[in-house]
Amino acid sequence: MSFVLDKTVDMRIIYEAAKKVYARTVTVTAAVKDLSQKVGARESSLQMYFNIYACMRKGKVYKMGTSESFTQFLLENILYDEGPEAFRNALISVKSNSAYRTSKNNAQPGLIRACQNVIAASGIPIDFESLPLDFSEEKENVISGQTEISEADMDQLRKCI
Repeated sequence: MSFVLDKTVDMRIIYEAAKKVYARTVTVTAAVKDLSQKVGARESSLQMYFNIYACMRKGKVYKMGTSESFTQFLLENILYDEGPEAFRNALISVKSNSAYRTSKNNAQPGLIRACQNVIAASGIPIDFESLPLDFSEEKENVISGQTEISEADMDQLRKCI
């Protein structure tokens, strides 16, 4: 049976690990090893979640898919933990992902709904429609099988390359 990220407790655990990976206080390998026992997700899924978080922090397009509920969770928590500028970057990232998915005939209206829900609840005057899209040609980075992450790999992860 495949892992479905639908429990808030699992979302919180993954989010906290993604923040640590992004901040370089834990390696991807260590985070994946720890989380796979706690939430039961595959390594590739956990790495995908880390990459989505990194892309959101940078305002870069990501091409992986995730649920409306986890997207909303990430947006809410990035706003709360990192502030309005990081939130704006995350919105650009999600908007870009939604446009990418639509271009591939895989529209996910829940992504836009998640953005609009968090904007409305935040009280921050953001015009979602006027946010730019990011379609840079950078590739996503999925780091696996390493015990330590080199500085170059961390730079790639931060850039969502």
